[in-house]
Amino acid sequence: MNRHATFLAVVTLATGFAALRTVDEQLSSHETVGLHSALSDEQKLTNVLTQYRAFKGTLEATVESLRHGHVHLKEALAIVREASTRHHPKYLSHLVHYDKGATTDERLARNLIGHVHTIEKFHPTQPSPLPGLDQELREFLAEIGE
Repeated sequence: MNRHATFLAVVTLATGFAALRTVDEQLSSHETVGLHSALSDEQKLTNVLTQYRAFKGTLEATVESLRHGHVHLKEALAIVREASTRHHPKYLSHLVHYDKGATTDERLARNLIGHVHTIEKFHPTQPSPLPGLDQELREFLAEIGE
């Protein structure tokens, strides 16, 4: 039990630090607003956090749907691409630093499968969705010529 609690605490802290870094980057990219002046402007901060939460909620729900086979990889890709474009555009541009791929769509597909892979390590489903997702990725890459 302690192992699970420690793991959840580490994940919560890591997510919090990532969210703060993301918020700081978004705030500094909107005009020339730094984090300190943005904190004094509660409305801007609320807007940035609302946008990030909208994206993050869509991403998490889509990963769960992908994991349980409710959507296919191409559908998940379209959903997350749209949510990122609308609510958190930096997500797609940052993928170049975290996932390999010649195109944004390839990096996004690999990123989504990576999220499923990480969740499956700790909460495996039967049967595992990973072989099917790997096959969908190969088919997708063949379609786009990668």
